[in-house]
Amino acid sequence: MNKVMNKLLLKQVQFDLGSGLFIALVIGIISTFINAGSYFAGISVAAVNYFVSGYVILICLEQNKKQLFIIASYFLRLGFIVITIIPMAKSMNLMIFYVVGFITHYILLVVLGIKNRKGSV
Repeated sequence: MNKVMNKLLLKQVQFDLGSGLFIALVIGIISTFINAGSYFAGISVAAVNYFVSGYVILICLEQNKKQLFIIASYFLRLGFIVITIIPMAKSMNLMIFYVVGFITHYILLVVLGIKNRKGSV
């Protein structure tokens, strides 16, 4: 299960970053590269957050760790998200692009799930 889970996590992160880079380039052409950078920062943080979450859950399931480890990692990941948005707090435009990038991760998560169509039908 470890190899399958790692492969799934890495595939999703690669799909996120590849799609995010393409969308950021389009935003950079249409708008500014600062907005594109803010968008890409949002999708990158969401992808890292997803990867770390999956890895922590995998470790806890394999080694029968206590639930306290999952809760602590949740607050650390939340702090990471807040720290990365602080430089953009002065500009509402940058914050919007960051949040749109963050939300795009979840949309791409669904898209990749539909694309793979593995599981029960």
